[in-house]
This record gives sequence, structure tokens and C-alpha cells, in this order.
Amino acid sequence: MRAYSPEINKHMVWMSASREQLHRLLRDSVEHVHDLAERTHQINVDQISIEGDRAEANTTFSLFRTNLRGQSELFAVGHYRDQLLYSGNHWLICNRTVEVRTRMFTVPTPLPI
Repeated sequence: MRAYSPEINKHMVWMSASREQLHRLLRDSVEHVHDLAERTHQINVDQISIEGDRAEANTTFSLFRTNLRGQSELFAVGHYRDQLLYSGNHWLICNRTVEVRTRMFTVPTPLPI
């Protein structure tokens, strides 16, 4: 996961994890103190390029957070840059880069967006 910082004029890496590392993070997250708000993703596919059994997809996302009192707010916006592979009658994400436009989160999040 990366974000562009206009202050330093560079992309910053917020999280870089293998599939196994991501699995452990999600599995172990239930044992940690974390935000109990519900998250809702709104996703819009901007472009898909297919070549044989491979594809690239560019997707825009908005992530809304609804707290325990029922108040909703826009939490984060950005883009998914996905590389996909067609295997066994379905598409699998081989690689995902998350480009987050939001750099100041109202509630810190240890979980991927």
C-alpha cells in the first residue's frame, strides 16, 4: 500500500506484505484492540485490460466508516491497481497495489484497506 506525499514529492510505502504475512495479520487482528466501526467499500472499475489468461484492472475506491453510534463518514479514497490471472474458471488477484489518496486517517487502522 502506498501513498503520494506532496510535502516530500515522493510515494511512501505504508504497508508491504506477502500473502502469508497478510494472512497472519488478519488472523491475529481479532486478538488486538482495534476500531469496531463497520466499513463499507464503494468500488468503481475504471479500466480492465485482458490479454490471454492475464489482466490488469484499475479501480477507484471510497471507504466509508460507520461508528457504533450509527454515524457514517468518508474514511479513505484511492485506487487499486490489480494484476489478475485466469485459473480454474475464475480470476485471481496475483498482485495488488493500493494507492491511497487519504493520508490522515481519523482513526488509525492496522488493517489493509
